[in-house]
Amino acid sequence: MSSNKRREPLPIRSYVRAPMHSPTDQRSNLGTVTKSELQPHLPRLQAMARRILGCDHLADDAVQESLVALWRESNAPPQLAKWLARTLINRCRHLLRTASRRDHHEHVASEHCELHSGCDNPLHIAIAHEVGMRLTAVIDTLPQEQREALTLYEQTGLDYGTIAERLAVPVGTVRSRLARARAAVQAALRPHLTAD
Repeated sequence: MSSNKRREPLPIRSYVRAPMHSPTDQRSNLGTVTKSELQPHLPRLQAMARRILGCDHLADDAVQESLVALWRESNAPPQLAKWLARTLINRCRHLLRTASRRDHHEHVASEHCELHSGCDNPLHIAIAHEVGMRLTAVIDTLPQEQREALTLYEQTGLDYGTIAERLAVPVGTVRSRLARARAAVQAALRPHLTAD
């Protein structure tokens, strides 16, 4: 038996542990506090979160998490302004701790990496790692003679004459191998470096 009538989806509220209110109750979307009771507090909450976090995006997240916590409350707090302020401060502290832990773990993970040369910017570190991985993959595909010459030149800092002695080849051969290796590396990396 199929019905032609389309069922309405359950409201999101039914998935959250919070008291349900009748559809006619104007408090149903905000837990136990009406929108008109909450509205005057929002500018102060935004300003407080911005001062604590120093970032508009994180401030928005902290305010939103505080409102979600209020929404989940079964009873309205007796002193709404104080409750919101305390909850917001706790959310801000949580976000700051999380960011601090993330920064610490990223720094520890990249501490022994030579690619970023002491830079603390996570974006720069990520880009350096990506370019470094691609560079290593490209160098691994070079012919052995070119790879040896390039590795000796770049990693040891030897001059052409010393590299020629080590490889038992003329200096001109070292120069041509390095030129071909550099050209191959540039050609392989060019699409990745100019794509964005």
